[in-house]
Amino acid sequence: MRVTIEGQSIPYPITVLRGKLRLSGVSYSNTERIISDILSMAKGKTPTEHDVVKLAKERLDSYQRDASERFDILLRYESLRAVQSGLPPIILVLEGGSATGKSMLSIPMILNLSATRIISTDTVRQVLRSIYAEKDYPELYCHTYQAYQFRQAGPKELNPVIRGYLAQCELIEPVTKNLVDRISKEGADAVVEGVHIRPGALKGLGPGVIEIMVDPGDESHRAMFMTKHAAAKLKTVSGDRVLREREFQATRLIQDYLTDQARRAGLNVLKLSDYDEDEKDICNLVVESVRHILQTTIENK
Repeated sequence: MRVTIEGQSIPYPITVLRGKLRLSGVSYSNTERIISDILSMAKGKTPTEHDVVKLAKERLDSYQRDASERFDILLRYESLRAVQSGLPPIILVLEGGSATGKSMLSIPMILNLSATRIISTDTVRQVLRSIYAEKDYPELYCHTYQAYQFRQAGPKELNPVIRGYLAQCELIEPVTKNLVDRISKEGADAVVEGVHIRPGALKGLGPGVIEIMVDPGDESHRAMFMTKHAAAKLKTVSGDRVLREREFQATRLIQDYLTDQARRAGLNVLKLSDYDEDEKDICNLVVESVRHILQTTIENK
């Protein structure tokens, strides 16, 4: 599909509109109906971007009127960002221990935000492994729940497993924070996910950074952790159930620590139970954050 902007015909990424509809709370079926109507309208001609948005709003009022206000908020924010340098991009940060569902939740949110920047702290760790030798930094070359065997950091009264996790964070978190800061200054929407971010560590980077702690609860977390080898087909985790149970106990110590830190920092704690429903909850949090930024900006003028 192509649209006309300032007299120029350019390819139009329909996925951006699809994402805004999903962020607004529009169901998958209604979103695809609206997209289908727009694509049909565009056949044989090149509409303007205004035509596309207008038709989307008309169909939205027909299919799901309760989402119209949220859609307007997102459109207004995008429009103002084009002319006001003070409005930040939206950078969604999903935090939590191993096997809590962060990566799976990030997939639809990358599409919903049309995020052009994506960061996984596991990838940051892998890059650091290409810089730092294993003999010098062995804590980089293992899972978070194994790092305590090599190095520990943080308050002495904490459990050694947590202190091992903090030792990994000392290496990975600063790099991640610098990347997020750079993306924020660049003005790109982004999704960041990973265990190596202590809740609240990114709060000072601006109002557009939305940190969410993901916590499926002990029972669900155990099931997700124990089946990671079979369900996720990961080659880096053991299929030995006895070993995995011990590793889960260590992981849960980290998760409980992170959840406590998230509450202390005043972050939203998402009680993961169903991916589709939790996606909706995250979308609502994003829209409410955008609404708050707009209100704050207007009040400060």
